[in-house]
Amino acid sequence: MNNIIEKRWGSYEIISEKLAHKIKYLYIKPNCRLSDQKHFHRSEHWFILEGELEVVINGTSRIQLKKGDSLDIPVGTWHWPQNVSSDPCVVLETQYGKSFEEEDIERRAY
Repeated sequence: MNNIIEKRWGSYEIISEKLAHKIKYLYIKPNCRLSDQKHFHRSEHWFILEGELEVVINGTSRIQLKKGDSLDIPVGTWHWPQNVSSDPCVVLETQYGKSFEEEDIERRAY
């Protein structure tokens, strides 16, 4: 397992995948963001291991997270994480639900 998948915003690494959960590290580059997205079959729990992260929830709420903070993202919740600092951000992401496929994503364009 432990393959690192490169993305424009950084990378991710799957560290565990079972029937009921998937766990990965997200490595988010400074001043980069992921797409605004929601999932239909899974919720996520994020724990910030390093750096800082700002998360926009449902297009309105902005939550500031720093090392040691965590956030629950329920199924069907729009979320848009971005590293607003000049240092890398490392997030431990735990997914729970019925499906952990990368295709379980709806992205919203702006």
